[in-house]
Amino acid sequence: MRIEPPWILLAVALAALPAWAPAAEVPSFSRPDDATRALRARDLPFQLWYDPDEWTVGPRRSSFTLLARAVHEHGSVSGAFVYRAEPRSREQVRRRAVEELASAFASHEVRAFQRRLVNGHEVWFMKAVATTRGGTEVVVRNQYWLGPEGVADYGVVANRESFERYREDMLDLLNGFRLRPGDGQGS
Repeated sequence: MRIEPPWILLAVALAALPAWAPAAEVPSFSRPDDATRALRARDLPFQLWYDPDEWTVGPRRSSFTLLARAVHEHGSVSGAFVYRAEPRSREQVRRRAVEELASAFASHEVRAFQRRLVNGHEVWFMKAVATTRGGTEVVVRNQYWLGPEGVADYGVVANRESFERYREDMLDLLNGFRLRPGDGQGS
């Protein structure tokens, strides 16, 4: 009878480990304590909380139900919040996100599209990099909430230097999403 060296047994055990490991948990995020002001719309099922010392957020009506612009007080970072009153599947949202990147930038690369929980509500988080038509590389972070009546699309864009400096502020802004109590529990 041949006995395998211990390192072979360990390698076999480690190779089998992923089958025993539990499925990865969905990352969970919550509204930061300094997000004390909210963008609200009477006819929408959610609020967007932000830190008024870091962001200027102004609502604007458009062909969408709501369009709001967010501008960071200290850096070259901006964002937009859009609600489209049209139900969509995750795949439709993913396709639209890629189409919008293609129309807005000279080139782009989606680096991740993942499920997250923000304040207990499932969102889809997209990480992308893009190059403007003027040749500037930018970092794009978007979150999408799929409700029963429509899709909330909210994201931020920054040049590489501003992203490195204001990364936490950008993520805090995205994590300010909350459904209003009693409203749509979409997935």
